[in-house]
Amino acid sequence: MKFLESRSYASIADSDQSEESEEIDEKIRFLPWTRLKTTTTSRFICLVSIINILVFILSISLFWSSKQRYDPQELAKKVFHYSPIIDRIDLSVHEAQINGTLFPPREPSIGRQLPNTEADKIWAEIELTRTIPITADEVRKLGKDPATVAKFEDSFWHLGPDAYMAQIDVFHQLHCLNSLRKLAYPEIYGEPNTSTTFPELFLVHHNHCIDILMQHIMCQASPEMYTMQWVETQTYPFPDFSINKKCKNFWGLVDWRKENGVDTDMWLKMRKPDGIEEVPLPPEFIEMKKNSHRKDNEEMHDHHHN
Repeated sequence: MKFLESRSYASIADSDQSEESEEIDEKIRFLPWTRLKTTTTSRFICLVSIINILVFILSISLFWSSKQRYDPQELAKKVFHYSPIIDRIDLSVHEAQINGTLFPPREPSIGRQLPNTEADKIWAEIELTRTIPITADEVRKLGKDPATVAKFEDSFWHLGPDAYMAQIDVFHQLHCLNSLRKLAYPEIYGEPNTSTTFPELFLVHHNHCIDILMQHIMCQASPEMYTMQWVETQTYPFPDFSINKKCKNFWGLVDWRKENGVDTDMWLKMRKPDGIEEVPLPPEFIEMKKNSHRKDNEEMHDHHHN
């Protein structure tokens, strides 16, 4: 019985202690320092969350910045003036060594080869007129007025109402280079001043090409350097022009132009539409035509009297 009494007493005592403990906890919960501790914890969690968000934003920014820094397209936009095809073509670069030897290697490029059928085919493709359609907005970004840019007439080309004619600059540069190359082989390609209605126009075009290439080279202003070597029997060091460069995917650009240029047969059939805005003919060309007609008339007069 005493045992039961003690158990009953202990149970009542424990119950009282539990109730007192809960009352104490309840009072403690509302003490100022407890509320301060809870507030501090909340602020700490909030601060950590903000830091995590900032770190995440910073990581995204750094990733995007590094992507732009090393993306060939983004780099091209920093180096080149605006071009609507920069985002459409493969502008990846690769390490390459320029062959700068004085004498040609066993397998020379078409630039060093003597005239031959295969090389001439490649030159012909490179300088072939291939025109790319661009929009009026892209024309304006090029710094030109759409009103003065030739348009693909939709009735003939079926390219829509917003298609203007443009070509890729590097192929004009290579056309100029090929024109100069042909001058070295008149027995193969003919005398240049006999292949035009205006013989004096040859020199004008010749100097135009030299100037175009010079302006381009000076504009690019390649900062790479070549070293010098001592060569047998030579008094002074000889330059080693076989330097390392980072080159763009040129032949990929050739393929892209071929795939995206308009049909060349249709280009030859195209005729100037009526009512379009024209830019004036250069006055020098007008004078050249006058001189040519005057010369023809003089030759006809001399022939008649002889």
